Amino acid sequence: MTIYDVFISYRRSDGAELAEKLCAYLEQKGLRVFLDKKEMITGKYFDEQIRQNVVNAPNYILIGTPDAFKFRKGVTDFVAEEIKLALKQFEQDISKSRIVLPVVAENAKEMFIDKSMYPSGAEMLAMVQPVFFSGSELSDSKCREILQAVTNVNKRNLWNAGHRWLENSKKKGGRFATLDIDATIMPKASKKQKSAFTEMPINVFRKEKDGEGHETVTKEQPLLKALDESKGHLYLIGQGGIGKTTALISVMNDAYDKKEYSDNKPIPLFVELSNAPDTYGTLYEGGKSTFIMREICRQVRSDRSVKQITRSLVGELDEVFMQKIEATVAPVVELLSKENHAPEYLLLLDGLNETSRVYITEADSLVVTMIIKEIEWIIDNCPNVRVILTSRSDDTAISNDKISRLYLTGVEDKTIRSYLESKELSKKRIDTAFADKNLIETIRIPLFLTMYASLKKAEEVSCQGEIFRMFFSERRSNLGTYTAKGRAAEAEAGISSQKSNKRVSAEMQCFILDFILPEIAWTMEREGKFYIDGIDIEEIITPVLTEATPDRVCGSYGGEVFKRIKEGSKIRTSIISKRMLDRFGGDITELSDAITGCAVYSLCIMQEGTDGYGFIHHHIRDYFAAVRNVNSIRMAVYANGKNKLENALMCLGAFKDKPISPEVRRFMGEYLHENKNAVVYDKNGNAKYNVPEKPEDRNLLKRALDIFRGRFDGGGGYSVYSLVNVIADVRGDLGGENLSGLELRHCTFDGIKLGEKGCGASMNGALFGENNIMPVGHSDTINSASYSPDGRFIVSASTDKTVKVWDAATFALVATLEGQTYWVTSASYSPDGKYIVSAS
Repeated sequence: MTIYDVFISYRRSDGAELAEKLCAYLEQKGLRVFLDKKEMITGKYFDEQIRQNVVNAPNYILIGTPDAFKFRKGVTDFVAEEIKLALKQFEQDISKSRIVLPVVAENAKEMFIDKSMYPSGAEMLAMVQPVFFSGSELSDSKCREILQAVTNVNKRNLWNAGHRWLENSKKKGGRFATLDIDATIMPKASKKQKSAFTEMPINVFRKEKDGEGHETVTKEQPLLKALDESKGHLYLIGQGGIGKTTALISVMNDAYDKKEYSDNKPIPLFVELSNAPDTYGTLYEGGKSTFIMREICRQVRSDRSVKQITRSLVGELDEVFMQKIEATVAPVVELLSKENHAPEYLLLLDGLNETSRVYITEADSLVVTMIIKEIEWIIDNCPNVRVILTSRSDDTAISNDKISRLYLTGVEDKTIRSYLESKELSKKRIDTAFADKNLIETIRIPLFLTMYASLKKAEEVSCQGEIFRMFFSERRSNLGTYTAKGRAAEAEAGISSQKSNKRVSAEMQCFILDFILPEIAWTMEREGKFYIDGIDIEEIITPVLTEATPDRVCGSYGGEVFKRIKEGSKIRTSIISKRMLDRFGGDITELSDAITGCAVYSLCIMQEGTDGYGFIHHHIRDYFAAVRNVNSIRMAVYANGKNKLENALMCLGAFKDKPISPEVRRFMGEYLHENKNAVVYDKNGNAKYNVPEKPEDRNLLKRALDIFRGRFDGGGGYSVYSLVNVIADVRGDLGGENLSGLELRHCTFDGIKLGEKGCGASMNGALFGENNIMPVGHSDTINSASYSPDGRFIVSASTDKTVKVWDAATFALVATLEGQTYWVTSASYSPDGKYIVSAS
């Protein structure tokens, strides 16, 4: 069943050309338009199709040419019948959510006004406010006027906007086309196997307090059941890949899939919080966010120009345009704040943890803080709305007592076993998986369960990073099978590589997997972005393909280290990049488009959303960012082995300025199998150091640390901090590790085990700060904590009579400020960041 936003009625004799042009204009703006010349289904009764689509479409447009008003007598006049049916629906709709819009030519104006000419039941058309146009064409201004009328903010158009959003997001390359990883980048599944995935239950529990104020945990129940039983606002909390977004999409599917509009059912609207821009503009005027309201407005308007309000260019939009948007947001607020006996709108807010943490000086606030305040404003002031919010972590800033928290748990053992059996895994392999504690906890998350089940060789896989490495390794070594589905879809759509008609070879696809996607992911992760546009991608990949400096994969060291792009190949990366450029005649823009198209439509690792391109899951983005870091470490270690210290430091230049995030550090360590290096203790407590001596992946980080030994000039920045913490994060123990001769002033070892009984970490000749080893936290309650204006530091105030300043990136103590003689109740930075003021 096809749902249309607009039905266009016209007379073939003199209105066909106008109807076709208006149809093309509205479709270009994203609306779904019914025009009988192209939308009729062969084999179905003509009048039945016309009647059904006039009734279902919330907007009816009549192309009012002179012949349109020459109604025929004695025979069926389809134009007259369409007008009467549209007017009947309009009269029945008490809320006036339906639009009937005559678009009348000047030379038909008198005929339009003359009600005596209308057949019975159509007279009311003459009373409807028309759009008049002169000449034989609709001008751009008239087309915009028509667009504004049919995208008027009302209940019917909101339902259609939600339906349209879901439909577009599921198209090839769309935001949720790849939500079901199983069906997208896995080998083709049978109906039985698919149902095993779609019925995979995710459980939740609540945290409650008993009569004495002690926190208790409720019994687990299926997530979808909890959503159905809970009537108030909900906050879904769970780690990445566990099913939060899938749950929200299931709510969207339940409301829209094979459904028609119903006046008495809640209308779900999906908003991706990761799209909130991190640049000051009209969205954050006065330090208050209107992002969510404007995003709803954008979905209703379905206008490419309105899409810009969710992008970083928001500050560059002209004032007149933003005033028009302001006029649209007002009716959205009016609808959502309407008093009602039950909420009419279900606001699905996905990914609070993905909202930008950028501090906007003009607004004197973090982006995420303003978004949280907008959410709380909606909860407090919009009784016509029910909010369901998701996040990877419990953001305590959401303090509104009107929202209930549901904590998601992983898949149950019974379901895991059933799913693996449906994938035809042997009983021996399933039993082995359950015997590995780390592995079974990893595959409780549906994302990793589905990927693990597809692996051919999984004997040494036990954690997320290893699953990813093996998964993509298997697919890059068999690209013909992996991309067959993608290429078939491209051929069907008449696409070769999105915008280019030149084929991306298997050799190129390997290069994209190994170097291009990691570079894109690394840039996005470092900048905290989940979507970027095509121009950004071109800027990212251009130096990868064209620069031959030592720190580039196509440079002197990259060419030596990465000879084997495909099994058995001895071709240098620089030669492959040249071949790629030659194939596209040196046109970097066309090559960039081809690479993006390959990543979206063939490799299916990226997706195209309304706000640019992103990875199909943030875990996959972080994994490829980790691969980029490992690539840089490989080149640095190689250069150091050639006694080219400065070039080695150049390869690790990106590590210097900003610490690697914990998520990427974990993937780096697991990718390099550092988890297998963990110190093993026997029953007597004796420790065994497990790092191999001969060069291999498991000691790559150890060899990278050699680059910085004896260097105490601070030039390494956060490099040593990041490398040491990759090891500590993944192993959980630095026992036996050689940390001698390193500048460790950025590192903190509080809570990290340093080994025992002959297997302690060596720190001879290392440079420490006074707070590196001993616990440095407050000795009593912390009463306040806040960021510095530039986000680099955190200042905390404590009952222990001190104020402490912390590095926001590493949490290392920077300074302890004393002088207060009583409890310090609060402390914060001045707006210019020059002073800290404390109160006691």
